[in-house]
Amino acid sequence: MRNVGDVSTFIAETRVVPVDHVASKLPVDVVLAGPGLEEEMLERAHLHKIGRRKIPFIDTSDLVALKMLAGRPKDLEDVRALIRARVPGLSIAVARERTETLGGLVDDATLVATLDRIIAEETDAPAPAPVKRATGRRGRASRRPRRR
Repeated sequence: MRNVGDVSTFIAETRVVPVDHVASKLPVDVVLAGPGLEEEMLERAHLHKIGRRKIPFIDTSDLVALKMLAGRPKDLEDVRALIRARVPGLSIAVARERTETLGGLVDDATLVATLDRIIAEETDAPAPAPVKRATGRRGRASRRPRRR
């Protein structure tokens, strides 16, 4: 396993369980979901059959948003590669919306600005316009339309 210091503290602080796949020796991060946005991401996961097992994979638009949140050079390069490859199932507009949501949760407007720059550089097109969402009493995005 990778050196992360005290594993229990690392897991408690990051909600990530770092493991190594024995056969390939590849590092794998198992992210523990919490309530709210992470539960929504789990609901959008796609099952893919690998061998005799069905394995859940994160929605590509969610993956882009999470990699933008992580923000490491490798994560940003992964985002560039996904956008450049025009991966089936990747909606740039949805990825941007989810990145904007995460940026709002951590109070970091640079996440969506950085994604916009990457989109422009990798697609030779301007970033998609923000998706308009209804807001509730506290200015947060509401999931349900208001009843009238």
